[in-house]
Amino acid sequence: MKKNLIKLAAFAFLAFCVSFSLNAQESKRPDRAKSSIEKDKTVDRAERMEVRLNKQADRLEMDAAQRAKYIPAQMEFMKEMRAIRKGTLEPTERKARAQELKTTHKNYLGSFLNAEQMGQIEKRHKRKKGKGKKGNGKKFKGQREIQQG
Repeated sequence: MKKNLIKLAAFAFLAFCVSFSLNAQESKRPDRAKSSIEKDKTVDRAERMEVRLNKQADRLEMDAAQRAKYIPAQMEFMKEMRAIRKGTLEPTERKARAQELKTTHKNYLGSFLNAEQMGQIEKRHKRKKGKGKKGNGKKFKGQREIQQG
């Protein structure tokens, strides 16, 4: 009888804690609608993108005219790439369109950036492309044997 009473008390306490935590979660943001949250995320994304692009422009030492062309071009490029990735295209077509978009964007950037700035951008892209590859997989097994032996 005493064991049942302890179990009942523990269960009641657990139920109370769960209901309290659920009510606390619901009362955090009752006045915000889901659409406004999604809208805030897109605004934050655009602001973060613009801050990041300004930092890139500072690193590339762009003047005001170059910066005025670079930031909108990069933002548009990113939006189009996101649309291609999220689209319902087949992988081969998606890859072809992305490659086409990259080449046109690169040509446009080359029209107002000097060779040194384009070289820095290319260097950054090459560094990003190989990021995270450790060389421990199946593909690299033969290369490791060649390097060791």
